[in-house]
Amino acid sequence: MEVFSLILQREINREPLFQYHFGCKNLKVSHVCFADDLLVMCHGDATSEISVDKEDSWGWKNLLEIRDQIKDYVVYKIGDGNSTSLWFDNWSEIGPLFHYITYKDLYDEILTSCLKVSDMIREGEWKWPSEWHHKFPMITCLDVPAINTNIEDKIV
Repeated sequence: MEVFSLILQREINREPLFQYHFGCKNLKVSHVCFADDLLVMCHGDATSEISVDKEDSWGWKNLLEIRDQIKDYVVYKIGDGNSTSLWFDNWSEIGPLFHYITYKDLYDEILTSCLKVSDMIREGEWKWPSEWHHKFPMITCLDVPAINTNIEDKIV
């Protein structure tokens, strides 16, 4: 396990696109090992896919099974907006925006699925693509979260 930890840390240091899972960045926690389980925690948004293998432990299978049942109850409160996914996390009054926006919509506007809430706010205003005001009024009319650079986003 120690060798795995060292290899994983080396790869994290080499990979500029690596993102810690929400809540793990300050402590730099990338994985947790139990007697018969290994949890690798990175990125952690709705685009991060996890498959279940028949060899997986009972506990891991159960965690993955209830994930869909509890995800609507995981709500993010915006602080600095730097760690909450604009598209996949449940931070707005209408829920995750990926329910309304497709990857094609993002592609057409040259936006990425990795954007954070703070990336679309400038000087206290949303910076939505102009065409979206007619195409997605439910999104462009969302209240702009008050960004506080001294407070990290958190799950409530």
